[in-house]
Amino acid sequence: MGDGPRLQFHRGFTLRQGTELVDYLHDLGISHVYASPLLKANPGSTHGYDVCDCSQLNPELGTEADLETFVAALRQRGMGLVLDIVPNHTGIGPQNPWWWDVLKLGRSSKFADYFDIDWEGQPQQDSGVLVYPVLGRPFGEALEAGELTLEYDGAELVVDGGGHLAEDLLLRVEVVVEGAARRLQLVEEVLDAHLLVTLLRDQALGRVHERLPPDRVHRRVEGARHQPKG
Repeated sequence: MGDGPRLQFHRGFTLRQGTELVDYLHDLGISHVYASPLLKANPGSTHGYDVCDCSQLNPELGTEADLETFVAALRQRGMGLVLDIVPNHTGIGPQNPWWWDVLKLGRSSKFADYFDIDWEGQPQQDSGVLVYPVLGRPFGEALEAGELTLEYDGAELVVDGGGHLAEDLLLRVEVVVEGAARRLQLVEEVLDAHLLVTLLRDQALGRVHERLPPDRVHRRVEGARHQPKG
């Protein structure tokens, strides 16, 4: 691989603008273009290292069609593209659904193992607790000073630090609601299973539709058929 420049993409220098430079770079004898991260980063990022969604292109840089045009222009001139994917970097905050889920749910988050977190190394905390330094002073002092307020933003309850939280981080308390919803779902499943057993015992499946919607009857019956026998 020969020499190649690094193109720093951001909303002020997009993929379309990069495509416009391809002829110039080719005339210079450039063989490859080294591109900054192209995955979705925090809004307004000028470097792209604060990736918040690894599943999509950063919309501030352009569309997938713009990327395809850029790559096609390079290939037509026999040039290659080297991507910086920075797997050891990530953005934080609500824009990153994986990280935010870990902040809300801790070890129970399905993304907990995606991050290198020492769950046992938090001083003066129980095992499995993630301590995150975002307050400007100890929690008790911030609370007494009225720096933390509980608000409703139209979709969920949030604890707002009033500008005292680093990165304007809002500590969502929706986890409480989510936890309650999951417990209610578990109770519903237990009650449904009990009802099914009662109906089967009484051989009253003909009346099931009067108590449960047909789709739930089907799920419960199929589940009962596949239960291991004790």
